[in-house]
Order: sequence, then structure tokens, then C-alpha cells
Amino acid sequence: MRAMPPLVFLAATAAAIASCGRVSFRATSDAPVVDAPVLDAAIVDDARPDTPIDARSAVGCADDQREGYADLALFPRIAACAATWSGELDLRGLAAGAACGDDLGPCATVGDACASGWHVCGASGDITELLQLTVDACHAEIGRWVAAVDHCGTYQNSVCGYATSNVACAAGSDASCTQPVCCGDACDAPQCRDGVWPGETNANAPLVNGCGNTVATTQDGVLCCAD
Repeated sequence: MRAMPPLVFLAATAAAIASCGRVSFRATSDAPVVDAPVLDAAIVDDARPDTPIDARSAVGCADDQREGYADLALFPRIAACAATWSGELDLRGLAAGAACGDDLGPCATVGDACASGWHVCGASGDITELLQLTVDACHAEIGRWVAAVDHCGTYQNSVCGYATSNVACAAGSDASCTQPVCCGDACDAPQCRDGVWPGETNANAPLVNGCGNTVATTQDGVLCCAD
């Protein structure tokens, strides 16, 4: 048998080694994707022992999963809960007991997106409920999450007016302050921005759809606060 020339043999050997190297060390991108952990409704927050929350409603959302403000230790009494509905609904619509939102399906009334013992933040006209969030925390959450309170009181002659108590949740018009206060990185920056966080209060909704007649397609859900 005729021997292979040395140079040819070395070239063939190098090619084989290079080929093995490509197979053995090729990068792969098909590693399994691990979903983020889902909050368990049985987790009880102990960061606020003076205001205990029942284990069944600790998460705050009717489907027992928070979509925003997921850290119970940092946000024991406020949660962002995914919710959708048909047509226009009043963000202060009282819960009717038909749990809804995200995994549970569309809401007939917005309050049903919040768990038992919780309500849509601002439903009583109290904007101080939102101050448990810093302005940075409000802006940083992903998405658009609305409260049941107008972002301002009046807007006339380029002057913004604000209510300090019993803040309204009115139906929208083309010249109003009725768009609801919104937290999240996709919220709108209105002209009147002093309603909750001075100079940095955001809102969400078309002008014709205010807090009292909100359509679900303009936000991801609502902010729920513990009773």
C-alpha cells in the first residue's frame, strides 16, 4: 500500500481535529427557558405586622398572581393586577364577587380584578393610597396600571386645578382632567402632573375615556390596594 505523503497526512489530521473541535465546542442557544416564579397566595407578608393581611388575599389580585409590584416585602399593600373587559367601565365599579382578570377571564366590573379584602386604589377618592409607591417605583414598573382617581381636577386657561380630598373619577371629555392616574413605564405624561407626585404624576386613556368610562385596551390592568 502506497504511504500518504507527510504533508498530506498532517493536513488531513489538522482538518479532522478542527472538525471535531467545531462539533465539541459549538455554542448552543436552545437551552430550556425557565419561567419566572409565580407568587403563591399562601405567602404571608411579615414586613408590616401592624397591618396583617389574610393569607388567602395576600397577593391582592383575584387570580392569586401579581403582574406588577411582585415583591410582597416591598409592596405588601399594593399590587398591579392584569384585567380586561368589554366596552367602557367605571374604575370605581364595586366588586360583585365574580373574580376576574388575567387567567380568570374578562371582568364585568373592575373591582372584581382585586382579591377579597382589596379594592382598586383610589376608589374612595383617597389619593394618599398611591403614596405608598415612590415616584420612581410608580414609573419603573413595566406596562400601564391605573387607579380609580382622576389625575387632576380642572384645566382651564392653561391652569391646572387639583382636588386634595374626595378626588373624582369622572367620565372623559375632550377637555378634562379625567384620565386616571397611571403607574408604569408606558403611561402618558399629561399637562397637569401634580395630582399625586408633584410634577411627575402620569395618566392613561384617550381624552374621551376617563376614569369613569375606561376602555380596557388602553392599559394592562389596575392597581389594587389592601382595605
